Amino acid sequence: MPNLENPFIERDLPKTADASARLFEVSLPEQSPRAQLPALKDQLASLQAPLRLTDSNTSADAGKLALGPCRNLTAEQPDASYGIVRGLRNLYDWADGLRELFPTKEELITDRPLPRNTDKWKREHADLAKKAQTTDANLVFYGDSITKGMSMGNALQNEFGCRAENFGIVGDSTQHLLWRMQNGEMEFKNAPEKGVILIGANNIGAATEDEIVKGIIATVNEARTRLPDTKWLVLGVLPQGRAASDPRRAVIERINSAVQRELAGKDKINFMNVNKNMLQADGNMGDDVWWRDGLHPRNYTPLFKAIRPVLDNM
Repeated sequence: MPNLENPFIERDLPKTADASARLFEVSLPEQSPRAQLPALKDQLASLQAPLRLTDSNTSADAGKLALGPCRNLTAEQPDASYGIVRGLRNLYDWADGLRELFPTKEELITDRPLPRNTDKWKREHADLAKKAQTTDANLVFYGDSITKGMSMGNALQNEFGCRAENFGIVGDSTQHLLWRMQNGEMEFKNAPEKGVILIGANNIGAATEDEIVKGIIATVNEARTRLPDTKWLVLGVLPQGRAASDPRRAVIERINSAVQRELAGKDKINFMNVNKNMLQADGNMGDDVWWRDGLHPRNYTPLFKAIRPVLDNM
């Protein structure tokens, strides 16, 4: 069985690289990946320089640079070659994402649409825009990594059926979702009957409470404008920090209360705060529901159980 770790946190990634080191090129085998894996892993483990990944089966990966060394790469997935592909791609995406570490003040404006400038994000957005144009979804979910995580193990479709579609992207803030909504990800051939918005977690700490409320409301208003016949369930920002005493908890509850007030009485809009459903009786996070980062659920059953009756009655 694979060792399932938090898919939203990259562990033990290298922090530096020798810029003068040689560039290596590694080609993944076209046939019999299991038979070729030992030699390929030895080759990868010996590298102490940037890598170039080429894969005849995954053209999107061709020519991507990733930082080494790669001694920590493992292949625990059922198809071992996938482990190598994902490991190298994660390293590249980590390097590509460095450009987002120091945003400008303009990039932090929560209600101004903004695309993210990384190759991975652009690929994902393009895929989601294409999905919107071709899907026959009747229930759509928009948000960040927390929303995207709902599809782990096909949990979202298992709970809500094959016509439920996920439009979450890891790392998105309100401004990024707002841009996506305006640029193809709401251009459905047939408008979905219902939708869920869960956004704002990545704005915590980067914007004021009032600014975060404005950003969340902006995404809701955009959704209502672009899909006026769709009924929306807006979820409050989920708790952050494993302990009930974490100072972010109070900030998030104030934000959620403000969003609820702003949305009260709006046509085809429901607001729901599911945070108590996701926590233990003492307010702490339980290991059965949350990853150790105190940000991402690992088990969405409590959330699905809470929102299912609301969605059914919308």
